[in-house]
Amino acid sequence: MKGLQGKTVLVTGGGGAIGGAICRRFAEEGAKLRVCDKAREDAEAVAKEVKGRAFVFDIADYQAANRALGDVGVDVLVN
Repeated sequence: MKGLQGKTVLVTGGGGAIGGAICRRFAEEGAKLRVCDKAREDAEAVAKEVKGRAFVFDIADYQAANRALGDVGVDVLVN
């Protein structure tokens, strides 16, 4: 992966095993991570590890996602 330094990457399900691995890989490239998951502890743990920011909501709930993310700028979405 190239060209990700400083880019904002939002990963839904980022607190899980696969999502967490994706977050770690993007972090290795210098991306700024937005770790989204409905499990608060998992999202916060991964966000802390990758020096990112945790967002807690159920991606299936559009209104909850909109409230949680607001106008967060995103360059890359992993969904």
